[in-house]
Amino acid sequence: MLNVGQTKEYIDEATGFNGQIPRIKLEDGPKNLIRIITGPKKTRTVFWRTKYKDPETGEIKPSTKAVLVNPDSVLDKLATVEYRIRTELGETEPRCVFKPVERYAYTAFNYNEIERVVKALDTPKRVSEQLINLQRKLTKDSLHLLHGLIFMFPVVVDKQIDPKKRREQGVSYRVDPDLESPLYKRFTGKVPASWLRLSVPEINEKFVDKWNTIFEEDEIQAIESCPFDIFGEEFRSMTDDEVLTKFLKFPIDLDAVDVYGRKYFTNPEVFMEKLKEYEIKFLDTKTPVAISQGSTKQSTEAPKKEEKPQETKPQEEKKVETKPKNEDNISDAVFSEVPPDNLNLEGSSKEGEMDLSFLE
Repeated sequence: MLNVGQTKEYIDEATGFNGQIPRIKLEDGPKNLIRIITGPKKTRTVFWRTKYKDPETGEIKPSTKAVLVNPDSVLDKLATVEYRIRTELGETEPRCVFKPVERYAYTAFNYNEIERVVKALDTPKRVSEQLINLQRKLTKDSLHLLHGLIFMFPVVVDKQIDPKKRREQGVSYRVDPDLESPLYKRFTGKVPASWLRLSVPEINEKFVDKWNTIFEEDEIQAIESCPFDIFGEEFRSMTDDEVLTKFLKFPIDLDAVDVYGRKYFTNPEVFMEKLKEYEIKFLDTKTPVAISQGSTKQSTEAPKKEEKPQETKPQEEKKVETKPKNEDNISDAVFSEVPPDNLNLEGSSKEGEMDLSFLE
């Protein structure tokens, strides 16, 4: 019925976004009210700045693109070369554009919005760690979860930026349960700690006719009709050939600047020359990957097949494993990290002996 939960499998095996998936953007300040549905999935993401031509106005506009990559991808190799080049150019703290960033994806509701729409939430590791810790926190007697399972209550994400520091170093996050939420007050201290050990079929059996005690009807409908799956095709890592194709379609803007007005590439001409020395073929200036300085007329249309650089050797497409859904269409439900070995679970994990009165 519903695919919800911060499962133990997801946490243990946590491994951006390839499609046009609605996303939640965390705003600055303590105003992000989020309801986690499922996750996390670990991703390795590379972001870059590009330009595109607005089909309506014809105006050239900036845009940010991203790809999800596997370990040891072509971009990992390029990031190593980029670091060498930036060091050779005298940068003391190189900011490598092509270095994959570790991110953690969830599906969630944005409770700041009136309409309930399942969206993707892309978070840094320090946010995901706090979400995991919230779920595994126990009461003093270690018999119950202090807050409940992560999907049972909304959380407040406070994003703060220190203007005196570089953005990548000056952003901090704090994640807390929404203590004023009726849902939080209902479940706090009442969910058995043993629920962290239950199997997927067991947890789904407990909730099969009780989802309406946790979610509103419009939320249940939104989850059931969600068109994407963060553990499915939309969130798989791209093959090297797919990465190169996307870079050809959305060329890197070498004149792009960050939020502080600093260029990502301080000396693009020299940088491109250095890339040639290292034989990075797909970034050669003969291809439409790099938008040269001052150029706004370069086409950003996808290249025809014959225009693909012949120097790049095609790689075998890696099989992508996705978590199968069970026969009842209720995917991996509710888990967190395994409780301590000395946790008192006597009588609480046996079928039929769990107290579910808090769900009535």
